[in-house]
Amino acid sequence: EKNQPKDFVYLDVNSAFETLTGLKNVVGRKVSEVIPGLLESNPELLEIYGRVAMTGKPERFEVYSDSFGGWLSVVVYSPGEGYFTAVFDNITERRKAEETIRNVAKFPEESPAPVMRFSLDGTITYANAASMPLRRHWHSEVGDKVPAEIMRRITDVCDSDATSEFQVDFDQSIFSLIIVYVKEGRSEERRVGKECRSR
Repeated sequence: EKNQPKDFVYLDVNSAFETLTGLKNVVGRKVSEVIPGLLESNPELLEIYGRVAMTGKPERFEVYSDSFGGWLSVVVYSPGEGYFTAVFDNITERRKAEETIRNVAKFPEESPAPVMRFSLDGTITYANAASMPLRRHWHSEVGDKVPAEIMRRITDVCDSDATSEFQVDFDQSIFSLIIVYVKEGRSEERRVGKECRSR
């Protein structure tokens, strides 16, 4: 298109740019020359930079680039029509940490063993699919209270700040319940992890 930018030229960079990118002597050169293939692999960069340069409206975004070997957080603004300034930071480690957290958070849901979480008053606040037989046995769902016998055991664990393991035997199966009291700042919950084996 007629007004669509095709390239951009580095007018100035700071020392952090060289440290972060490993690129030197870029002032006065086109990005297509400095980083061949960048505009083809990340066409959204030119689109965003061009839009900011023409509208003057700043934007913030995150982008993955093979050229930089990871994820960048970018804030771009325009000091004048036809110009833009991009401030960016390498956030690859942060993105990896977020991915690890997401994977760990999926563990209870994907676990073949029953996993449940209770509030201090014995209300079930979380239950994975594998806990269904146990919840049926208790006649309890998420949002319901646990049976009095289980509540007593949970209270004992919370009072002693220890871990407890005991068995629940029903429907030709033995459930080995492990109760752990997890303190999370001001918000405290009781978590119960269970393993089931057939007789």
